[in-house]
Amino acid sequence: MFEDSQNTGQAAFDNSDGLLSVPSEIPVADTDDLNTSIDPKAAADEAKPLALKWIDNAILVLNSCIRSLAPDAATNIQAKVGFPIVRRHFHTDTKANLRIIESNYQTMRRYLCNSVHIFRSVNDETASRDTLGYFQPGGPLVGGYVFTMRSISFTSHYPMLGPNCKASVIIHELAHYIDQRMGHAGGESGPAYDLSNFETAINNVHCYQNFAIHATPPFMDERYGMNRPNV
Repeated sequence: MFEDSQNTGQAAFDNSDGLLSVPSEIPVADTDDLNTSIDPKAAADEAKPLALKWIDNAILVLNSCIRSLAPDAATNIQAKVGFPIVRRHFHTDTKANLRIIESNYQTMRRYLCNSVHIFRSVNDETASRDTLGYFQPGGPLVGGYVFTMRSISFTSHYPMLGPNCKASVIIHELAHYIDQRMGHAGGESGPAYDLSNFETAINNVHCYQNFAIHATPPFMDERYGMNRPNV
């Protein structure tokens, strides 16, 4: 992912197995297939309701789990469903840690609701400059990138993504946006993800999109990141 962690005026490139930099399995864009008539920010605005739905469900599940840990709390079905999902992605079940996760989602939700001041479209020249040349019109798909607490930029690749991938990208970028410590340690899936501890997971942007999707009925552990760009 790209994020402005150095305050240099350029987005820094983290060449990990993150959303934008997964190697050969990420398709290379055919510039003839890009629908350049669709404004990237407009496409993000269209994807916003689904991203908001996922975030709202994440908050609902987390709050149900938190309430269930109160002394003499009644058992609730939302917490029974929620705890295995929380453990799956954030590797924790303590009230203090659940509150940290919930607070991060609340912050993401607040900025998503204020996205008119955060989302922006960028042309290919700007995207290439900001990402230090990683973005190329005919190169690997780069849906968006972030300058932490300044902007979330969407490229000409973004409109060609599938609807679930678009919404997942928004949550991923929001995680980068709220905290420059957010990175890709642990990845999107696989052994490193499964064996992470809470300290790794809380700063893994992939965990936020994955948990929010999983916390939404029918509670399926789908991964709608850039490994599945057409979904």
